[in-house]
Amino acid sequence: MKPSMGKLGELEAKKYFERKGYVILCENYRSRIGEIDLVTFFKDTLVFIEVKSRKSTKYGLPRESVTPHKQATIRKVAMLYIKHHQMKKVKMRFDVIEVYQEKDPWRINHIPNAF
Repeated sequence: MKPSMGKLGELEAKKYFERKGYVILCENYRSRIGEIDLVTFFKDTLVFIEVKSRKSTKYGLPRESVTPHKQATIRKVAMLYIKHHQMKKVKMRFDVIEVYQEKDPWRINHIPNAF
């Protein structure tokens, strides 16, 4: 079975962040509330990343699908991750990465501190 566009996009995003020096702590962290695509550590900051993959912008930009409701869910799941891993006083941020399957290599737009 062929992997979905979302899974392929997450793989490309993971490779992108590894090349940039991010340490991947977790992929697809799930809780009863929701999911975070990537949890990474970069320098002194815990980074929660939402990956949005598209073939084109015909129906809008990928980042536009990270609605205020989705942002709130990601924040709640992030708090559960921090609590579960007993992290104290950690700097954190929320990024969005847009992955476009237009050609090889994929086009990537990283938005740090997206929300």
